[in-house]
Amino acid sequence: MKRVKRLLCAALAAVTLLAAAALAAPRAYAADYEDGTYTVSIDLGSSGMNHNTLVSPATVYIEGGDIYIDLVFKRVKSASHAPQYTQLTTACGTYTDPELDDNALTCTFYHVQVPSLGSVSISTVTEAMSQPYEVSYTITIDDSGIPVKQAQQPSTPSTPSTPSAPSTPSTPSTPSTPSTPGTPSTPSAPSTPGTPSTPAAPSTPGTTEPTKPDTPTAPEDAAAFERFKAEQKAAMDKLAEDGDSEAAAKLIEEAGKAIDALTYDESKSLEENEKAAAELLTKLEADLAAQRQKDGKDDKKDESATTETTGEVTVTAAPAKKLSTGAIIGIAAAAAAVIGAGIWLVLKQRKTK
Repeated sequence: MKRVKRLLCAALAAVTLLAAAALAAPRAYAADYEDGTYTVSIDLGSSGMNHNTLVSPATVYIEGGDIYIDLVFKRVKSASHAPQYTQLTTACGTYTDPELDDNALTCTFYHVQVPSLGSVSISTVTEAMSQPYEVSYTITIDDSGIPVKQAQQPSTPSTPSTPSAPSTPSTPSTPSTPSTPGTPSTPSAPSTPGTPSTPAAPSTPGTTEPTKPDTPTAPEDAAAFERFKAEQKAAMDKLAEDGDSEAAAKLIEEAGKAIDALTYDESKSLEENEKAAAELLTKLEADLAAQRQKDGKDDKKDESATTETTGEVTVTAAPAKKLSTGAIIGIAAAAAAVIGAGIWLVLKQRKTK
C-alpha cells in the first residue's frame, strides 16, 4: 500500500514539474512595422570618398512588409555639378537612371528597396571618367520613429490532466499480496511555442568601416579638371587677333599644346591642378602682350626714313609728303624767279663785254 502511494506521488510530481516547465517557457511577441509613409533620419557614414553626402531626413515607405526609401545624394566638395552616379545596388536589386539636378547639386534614386532598416550596405557606380568605378557605403536608417505592431500572444498550453489513482484492492480474509499497479505513463511535454524573431537593433552610425574604392583618386575631380582645361583652352583661342604676326600665332599654338598635355595629378587637390592650367593662360596673355609690342616697334622702324649712300657722302631721304596746291604754286613761282634772275645776269655780263 505504501508502495502504491509512493508511485502515485511520483507521478503527480512529474506531471506538476512538466506543467510548470511549460508555463515558465519564455514568451516573445512578433513585431513588424506598420504600413505607411514616414520621414526618418539617415546617415551616409564615412567612406573613401567624402565629396558627397545623403540628404536627411529621407522618406521611407512600408508596404506589406517590404521597405522602400528615396535616396538623395548631394555634392558637398568642389560643388560644380551633381554627383555622377549612374547605378545603385542593394541586397534587393539594382536601380538605374537617377534624377540629376546640377542646380541643386543632387542625384536622386526613388523607391529603392532595402532589406531592413538600421545598418544597410549599398554600392554605387560612377562614370565621371572614361570607365565606370564602384563605390561602396554602409548607410544608417533610423527606425525609432516608425511604429511597430505587436503580434498576438501565443496561447498557453493546457495543463495535462492528472491520471486517476488506481482503486485499492479489497482485503480478503487471507490477504494476498496485491499486484503492483503499473506505473502511469508520463505525459509528453507540450511543445514550446516558437519564439518570434526580434527585429535587429540599428547599429551605431559609423561603426562599420565601408569598403574603400580600388582607386584613391576621386573620378569626379578628374572629370572636373578635364572640363576646366577645355575652358582654359577656349579662352586661349579667343586671344587671337586679326593681323597677329606668325610669332604671336605660334605662342597661342604652343600654349594650347601645353594645356592639352596636362594630366590630373592624384597627389594634389582639384584646386591645385586647376591652378596649374590657369597659370598657362596667364603666361600666354603676358607673352602675347610683349610680342605684339615688339611687332609694333618693328613696323615703325620699317616706316622710318630710308638711307642712300653715294661714294663717301651719305644722303638721307625723308619720307615723301603730299604737298598742297598752294605750296606747289609757291614753289613754281620761286623757281621762275630764280630762273629769271639767272637769265638777267647772263644778259648783263654779255653787254659788259
